[in-house]
Amino acid sequence: MALTTSLNTFLARIGARQAPTQPNPDYFPYLELKGPAPGPHIFITAGIHGDEAAGIITVHELLKLLETTPLLSGKLSIIPCCNPQALAARTRHHPTSKQDLNRLFPGSKKATHALLLAHAIYRKVEKARPDLLIDIHNDWYNSVPYAIINEESDYKSPLTYKKSLHMAQLLNLPVVSEDLTQPHHAGLEKSLSGYASLQGGIPALTLEAGGSPIVSEYDVEIAVQILTNLLQKLGMVGPQPAFSSTVPKAYLGQVLEYASCPPPKVAGIIRYRALAGQLVEAGQTLAEIFSPSGELLQTITTQQKALVLGHADEPYVTPKTDIYALALPPSSK
Repeated sequence: MALTTSLNTFLARIGARQAPTQPNPDYFPYLELKGPAPGPHIFITAGIHGDEAAGIITVHELLKLLETTPLLSGKLSIIPCCNPQALAARTRHHPTSKQDLNRLFPGSKKATHALLLAHAIYRKVEKARPDLLIDIHNDWYNSVPYAIINEESDYKSPLTYKKSLHMAQLLNLPVVSEDLTQPHHAGLEKSLSGYASLQGGIPALTLEAGGSPIVSEYDVEIAVQILTNLLQKLGMVGPQPAFSSTVPKAYLGQVLEYASCPPPKVAGIIRYRALAGQLVEAGQTLAEIFSPSGELLQTITTQQKALVLGHADEPYVTPKTDIYALALPPSSK
């Protein structure tokens, strides 16, 4: 996936260096930007899932902003689109291998196209040894931005956990820990941020911001603010417009435990009663499911106090539909 001529010209103006265009169909763009002074090294990736274009656009907008707000120190390594073939195919999985790229790290030199791609991406990250890896993903449209790290006990290096947590807390977002023993998180130890931090000793986090597959310009703007605020706190750029989360302040920077809502027992039209960023109490109504004729079929309630991270975009759900993502506050653990 070669960069456009106009973007090449722009990148040259801001001092970014890119890898040459490759004939390999699994080639991905790679950029480096350096400030004039020493500082932290941040590695940003996006587009691992081909149906999550908002992360790619977030990187594009960040690069544009850095034209007028140049790096003062440190270094940025960026892969704007990790999975160009999946993007072109408009699919979450790699179109040739039919595999989820974010469950294949560190990849392999001998295997499917997706494993080869995972290997090439991880080699870039491993060689860079950044102070932080940020992998951008998109959730539902009706969701709040949040950072994901792993459970402290899953890290080979306690120091890597501490550094990952510290960087996640600088984002001023809810920090959600993933319990790898839960079925919903199966295989995430081989996600890019998961493998890099758990096995590679590289501080890393996943940033969930905005929905997919359609790009929300508002969500992109918010995601750029989150990233530039982090760069400002690290002394890499000058003053930036402050980012303010809609989540109650008591839960910003707190390590929360991910919890999924039980799936519906029936199929029907769903009305979401709890909004993203809202705190709900045990027994509070999350959603109601109705028949086409208007009959109330099921009321879904919370089992304990939780922060609503987001809810599904579907108006009609079945017993297989994930409808809510929740996070349990520290007192609920």
